[in-house]
Amino acid sequence: MTEIEFLKDLVVRASKLITNEIIVKARDDKGDLVTNFDYEIENFVNNEYK
Repeated sequence: MTEIEFLKDLVVRASKLITNEIIVKARDDKGDLVTNFDYEIENFVNNEYK
């Protein structure tokens, strides 16, 4: 599997973690939001890339 194929597959699988149940976990002074999906996808990618 090439690096591009790996990344495409990773993105497709990570996208399946996104549902309609969004929870805002944090907001900074610029108005940027951190959601439950940010954490879930970050953990997923980190675990898959090891």
